[in-house]
Amino acid sequence: MKSIFYLIFCLLSVAGSKIFGQHNIQFTGKTEVIGKDIGIFEDPSGKLDFSYVRASGKFVPSKQANPDLGLSKSNFWIKFTINNASQLSQLILDLENPTVTDCHFYFPEDGVYKSIYLSNRWPISQRKYQQPDFLFDIKLKPDSTATFYMKIKGSEQLIIPLILGSRLDIIRSKMNAQVLWGIFIGIIAVMAAYNFLLFLFTKDKSYLWYVLYCLFIGLTQTTLNGYTYHYLFGGYPWLINKVIIIFPALAGITAMLFVRKFLETKNRTPTLHKLFPYPATLYLLAIVFRLAGFDEISFRMIDISALATTLLMYIVAIKISFQGFRPAKYFLIAWTIFFVGIILYSLRNLGLLPYNAFTSYTMGLGTAIELTLLSIALADRITVLKREKELSQAKAIKIAHENERIIREQNKTLEIMVEQRTSDLNAALEDLKLTETQLVESEKMATLGQLTAGIAHEINNPINFVTSNISPLRRDIDALYNTLNYIEQIALSELPKEEKLAKIELHHKRKRLTIYVKKLHISLAVSIMGLLELQKLLKDLSYFPVWTKIA
Repeated sequence: MKSIFYLIFCLLSVAGSKIFGQHNIQFTGKTEVIGKDIGIFEDPSGKLDFSYVRASGKFVPSKQANPDLGLSKSNFWIKFTINNASQLSQLILDLENPTVTDCHFYFPEDGVYKSIYLSNRWPISQRKYQQPDFLFDIKLKPDSTATFYMKIKGSEQLIIPLILGSRLDIIRSKMNAQVLWGIFIGIIAVMAAYNFLLFLFTKDKSYLWYVLYCLFIGLTQTTLNGYTYHYLFGGYPWLINKVIIIFPALAGITAMLFVRKFLETKNRTPTLHKLFPYPATLYLLAIVFRLAGFDEISFRMIDISALATTLLMYIVAIKISFQGFRPAKYFLIAWTIFFVGIILYSLRNLGLLPYNAFTSYTMGLGTAIELTLLSIALADRITVLKREKELSQAKAIKIAHENERIIREQNKTLEIMVEQRTSDLNAALEDLKLTETQLVESEKMATLGQLTAGIAHEINNPINFVTSNISPLRRDIDALYNTLNYIEQIALSELPKEEKLAKIELHHKRKRLTIYVKKLHISLAVSIMGLLELQKLLKDLSYFPVWTKIA
């Protein structure tokens, strides 16, 4: 009974898949995108084998031309059926996403399913078609139908653009893509080389950051399209997993450094200028997490950093544009074209735009136009700076002439003031000399007065000796004269000689003539000493003119 119910359930599942499942792909010989005609089954465990998946019937029809499977560690199984309505028997299936890590393609051959395994962890030389995309041969006879399976795993966001076409058309499209990407790389190289030479001549760091941005944005674009794997790291495939995050992060950082220098954000938008280190830090952390093996976290951090950087640059460019700074307008146009190219490319991946040659290269085209416009903006910036320098020099010359005129006028005024001041100083000097002369004369007279007073004093001292002794000397002389008169009278008298002698002796004792004689001698000696002192003083004064000349 259970087996009957199980059989009925299987028949209903098969019928449902026919009615509601994906449609068979009618290949008529034209290249077409088959994303809407596939079924998808997710294996979160990553352990289911082909036999189980094939028999499970759990495939969900895709609703997108380029299914977006998101960022996941799951294995994704894809199922599609091709009805070859063309006359070709050699077809190629192109999985146009070089960032897919592993891809198993299962195809029927002689009644059994065989598989081909491709991985970007292998050197590209091991592939039959040495292309960055995953190309698989499909051998299907005309008017025949076959079902094919794929198992896909990736460390980045899985977008699955599946293209079915003839071998000739697919190979031609890949060759055209290589030519176009060669032109893109050539544009990047020319812009970088030209602006690097300008940096060497001008030493302006704007050119250096522009060159580094050209380098890293070019490496980012070529990495996303598989050409770094094809031409640079084909022998080191493990590097692809690292540089797919490192290059965008460095491109974002150098873009911010370029904007800060090119738009002079420090002076024109100081507040917004301080915000640039935050997304730059997220970029650096994304690099660190990718190198440490945290692929999903690093991918999300790149998304957040890119969104923050884009919004910040737009706000900065718009604000500075309103300030009338012309290079900001160039940057705004260039950044808008680059952003529009990314949007168109994303819309193509989401199936909202047709998958054609234009939509396939909008991101690269937008990048090339952006870099070209930025290079023009740098050249225009040189013109603007040159014009500003010329205006500044003209203004400086005008100011210099005006300053020269003012200096001449001030010099004239200063000369008049100096002459007036000199005249005043000369008059003051004459007054000072006159005052000094008068002062010297006054000092001479004062000195002379002091000298005269000193001389008078010195002369007066010996004179005083003499004058003070005149009266005693006169008295003593008078006393002697009286004694002589008395003796003369006694001598002329008639008295006897003995009586005369007795009277003279008595008079001598009474008058103390000896004392008078001694006083007379003393007075004469003192007077003579005073006169000698005066003589000596007068002799010293006779030498005064000689001392004055020597001094």
